[in-house]
Order: sequence, then structure tokens, then C-alpha cells
Amino acid sequence: MKVSVIIASSRAHEVKDAVAALTRQTAPKDSFEVIIVLDKQSVLSLPPSALGLLIVSADDPHPSVKRNLGARQAHGQILAFIDDDVVPPVSWVEEIIKSVNPDTLEVWGGPNRDERQSWQYRIAQKVQENPLLEGLRSHRFVNTKVEVGIHDVPLCNLIVSRKLFDRLGGFSSKISYFLDDVDFNYRAKEIGAKLYLSSRLSVHHALRPLILPYLAYKFRTRYMIGRLYQDAPHFYADSTQLKIVHLSWILVPLSIGIACFVPLMQRILMGSGIVYVLGVYVSSCSMSRNLADILAAPIFLFLAHLCSYIGYTMGRLVSVRIPAR
Repeated sequence: MKVSVIIASSRAHEVKDAVAALTRQTAPKDSFEVIIVLDKQSVLSLPPSALGLLIVSADDPHPSVKRNLGARQAHGQILAFIDDDVVPPVSWVEEIIKSVNPDTLEVWGGPNRDERQSWQYRIAQKVQENPLLEGLRSHRFVNTKVEVGIHDVPLCNLIVSRKLFDRLGGFSSKISYFLDDVDFNYRAKEIGAKLYLSSRLSVHHALRPLILPYLAYKFRTRYMIGRLYQDAPHFYADSTQLKIVHLSWILVPLSIGIACFVPLMQRILMGSGIVYVLGVYVSSCSMSRNLADILAAPIFLFLAHLCSYIGYTMGRLVSVRIPAR
């Protein structure tokens, strides 16, 4: 057995698409297995197939506990972790076998993108991959193989050798589910492992649609980052976006205060606003030739910025007043 695909699921109704995609893989059926770890109360009914499939129940709902439980049941030399709302292409397992050496210190992943073409998902994907929003490489197209940072290989599509996984002791359930992949990648890099993204390992990963579901998701994730920054600031040490947010907390009130008395500062603020608007517009236009995207993406990118900023600020305020334990 070369590859064990492990799916930690809290949504039994969504995992069926992932299983259907894995059933159609071009890799030989005896070269991989699929392990689904469900919440104890969940029930999953699947049609019979030739797929090597094991369904396991977990007492603890923490995704890291589920993934570690799945890994303990696995027989493969390579462990491939995906979310239950991910749909891999038919060549995904075959490309894993070709790309990942089970004897090296490497963590692999591929772009996770929503390829649906209705406007709510198409423009949400354009906003998501815009480098002015968060700039994660896993949301964008990449070259065949590129070395990346600890935030760029998320657990919705993370592949690692059994040897390295065991050496790191698996995923940590003592840390928030929102940071378990970053923590794992951080510890991997600490012992000299390299992290790679490959276009050959890309998957479809469903985004929340515009308008409100996507913006609510952005607010919630930024709120969680704000809370977690108190516990693990080293995970965000290289985040340009967070450095800008921190700087803005000082500069914005100070600039507004000065602008009340100094006309020059009013012009500087107005010029900064124009530069921001142009930056949002140009970055959005450069990512698509579709007229609807060109008109709508800058608006929704601005709204995503606003939700992100408010969410992060509120999370930091809460974490300061109620320190994480």
C-alpha cells in the first residue's frame, strides 16, 4: 500500500463527492486506501465500490484527533489528508505516487481552488486568490513545483510521508483546529523539512459564495487569527498583512487627529485613499478579462478587506481582555 487518503469529516453528506472522486482515480486500486473518520454520532451510507474504504468513529470532534486516529489505522507509506468538501481530480493519487518520496523530509500540497463558474463562486475565487487579501499560494495557480511557507500547505490538501508524520508525533490537538496545519508545518521546518506546492496535486475546494456567506467566513477566520495571535505570535511573524493592521491601529487615529488641524495631512490621507482604491482595482483587473469580474471584484475585495480588518481587530481586543489559557 503506497498511499492512505485520510478524510476527517464532520459533514457526512458532503464527503460523498470526495469518495466518488477517489473511486474514479487512475491509480491502481490496490495502491491506495481511503479512511474516513467521522464524529461518533454521524452515519455515512455509501454505495458499494471497489475502493478500499474504512470508516472510523472518533469520540473527540477535534479534527487533529480524527486525523491522527485515521493515521493510526493507515497502511500507506504516504499519508494524504483532505477535507470532506474537497474533490480531487482523477489523477490526484497517481501524481502523489509520482511526486512524493516516502523517504524524504518533505510536506506536499497543491492549490485548492473553487472552479465553479456561477458568479458567486467565480468572483469569490478571484477575491480569495488576490494577493492584496492574504496572498496564500495555495489559493492561486502555481508552477509545477514551488517551495512555500508554513501557511501555504493547508490540511485541506496536505501530503506527508508516514516516516515524517510519525517523527513529528502527528498533529497537535492541544492547539486550535485553525492552526493545526500551521503548527505541523512549523515543526516540520524546524527539523529541516521542505514544504512544496505542486500544480499536479491541485484539488477543487468549495468556497462560501458571495455575498454574505463569504464575507461572514472572512470575518470569522480573521477573528480567530486575532484571538490566536495571543497564543502563537511566532506563526504570524512573517505576515505582511498583520504588520499593516498593527501599524494602522497607530497611524489611522493619529493621522485623523492631525488632519483635524493640518490641511496637508488631509491631502495625504486623500492621496493614500486614492492609491488604495487604484491598487485594489488594478490587482483585481489583472486577474481576469471577464467584464463582470473587473466591475465586481474590486467592490467585493474592499468588503473582504473591511470584514477582515474588523474581525482581526475584534479578535485582538477580546484576546487582550481575556488572555488565552
